[in-house]
Formats: sequence, C-alpha cells, structure tokens
Amino acid sequence: MLQANIAITSVMALRESQSSKLNKTFRSPMSKAALHAFIDRAREDQAFREQLADLGPQQIIDYAARNGFMFSDEIKGRFINRWAGVYFYPQAIEVGTLCPKLVPEGYKNLIHYAQSTCSSSELKEEEHDFRSGQKY
Repeated sequence: MLQANIAITSVMALRESQSSKLNKTFRSPMSKAALHAFIDRAREDQAFREQLADLGPQQIIDYAARNGFMFSDEIKGRFINRWAGVYFYPQAIEVGTLCPKLVPEGYKNLIHYAQSTCSSSELKEEEHDFRSGQKY
C-alpha cells in the first residue's frame, strides 16, 4: 500500500511539473508564430494594416504589443534593425509591404535593403545577434 501511494504521488508530481512547463512555454513570446499571426492579421484587417502604414520599427513593436502580439527579442531585433544583415528571410518582403516605413528610401523592399547590409555575398550565416532584441 505504501509503495502504491509513493507511485501515485510521484506520477502526480511529474504531471504537475509537465503542466507547469507547458504553461510557461505557452506564455513565452514566440518568434515565428507571433510574426506569422501578426502578418495574417495585417493581411486580413484593413484598419489594423492602415495603422501600420506610418509606423517606424519601435512603434510597430509597441503597436503589435498593444494588439496582443508577444514578439520574442529575436523578432523585435529584426524590426528594430530593419532586417539588416539578414541574407534571407521569406517574410521580410511581406513585412516591408505591410509596414512600408521599415523600407529605407531607395530600396525596392525590405530584403533588398537587408541583403545590401551583408558584408559578403558569400555569407553563410547572419552576422548579428538578432536574438538580443537590441540595435546593432
């Protein structure tokens, strides 16, 4: 009987631990999932999209947060730095279309600008730490 109680207590503690980890993960900012949800909302909601038209990088992050999008530091860093140093990121062109103030004057889209900031056409990985969420 004592062994059965110990086993039940152990299983309950394990489930509680797993549940706590799951809840913590769910509340954590998500990189690509939050960005994709943001893009989807901007595509579908004209009023939301119109608000983005005149916002700069930090303003976009703040606006997104006020509308329930929890960007990770990595995604915040990409907005703050206008994807500088990024050689390839599929959503960058669409983000630049939805948030035109991100695209510096003289560039046709955000990835065009981002690739122009790479130091080498032979670059195999990104040069900067986007995960920090800081300007570089």
